[in-house]
Amino acid sequence: MWRLLPLLICISFPIFADNHLYSVLSESSVTQPLTIMQKVEQKGLGTIIEFKTQMDEELDEPFYHVAVVEPYQEVKTLLVFNANTAELVAQSQLSLSSEDIPKLNAVLFMKVKRMSFSGVFRRLVNTQVVYLKSAKVDSDLGVNYLQLELVDPQGETVLAFNFNSQRPLPILKWH
Repeated sequence: MWRLLPLLICISFPIFADNHLYSVLSESSVTQPLTIMQKVEQKGLGTIIEFKTQMDEELDEPFYHVAVVEPYQEVKTLLVFNANTAELVAQSQLSLSSEDIPKLNAVLFMKVKRMSFSGVFRRLVNTQVVYLKSAKVDSDLGVNYLQLELVDPQGETVLAFNFNSQRPLPILKWH
């Protein structure tokens, strides 16, 4: 029995983490992710490729981590915002790496189609009240898409939007 305890803790921890994230996001007055996305896009640093909501364990506060790519300068900017105050608390720049190439392809497709990360996010979630865990732009097997991970009281939901067909993308679930 005791040998199974570490396995049970590893399996149940993500569920508890999602529930804690949901409770913090739903009970506090956090800035909506869409507001931060639009703020970042207005700065003109490039196109958002990733957006994550993470809890600072020491402060017990949510923070938004945003990755923005400028495809023509081959630069990635990482931004961290306090989700409660919407203040930028950290910023750094990196050169693009080989793992960014699929995301870069999706960004270039978005630019050709005049799409923005916030516009696709808004279209995908519609008028639903959502609590965003993460969102990322990617390209795989010739499909350019935005994938969202949302949290609610029942757990996590994954949605995706196909840039090529301009429609929601079915998500395969492995059992």
